[in-house]
Amino acid sequence: MTEELTVGELMDLLEDQPLDAVVRVVHQRAWPLQEVVGGVANSRDVVDDERDEPADGGDDSSIFYLVADGPPAKDRPYGPRGAWDAMRRVW
Repeated sequence: MTEELTVGELMDLLEDQPLDAVVRVVHQRAWPLQEVVGGVANSRDVVDDERDEPADGGDDSSIFYLVADGPPAKDRPYGPRGAWDAMRRVW
């Protein structure tokens, strides 16, 4: 099972990055795709359409989502295979 990253750990990883760097999500290791990050959402603010309640079940924990918003308009939809090898982790 994969360890989950916290907001604090993510902030630490981003500390040395240029403030004007573009943020994308790369996923599907076997056939990498990249998507633009359209924004963010907190599980406390996300309502499940079927249950009409917060997606986190209303508990005290919170999940922070980077919301993918489709492939980049001015680039190919395929992500770099080397992203997983270059991935920096905090643990």
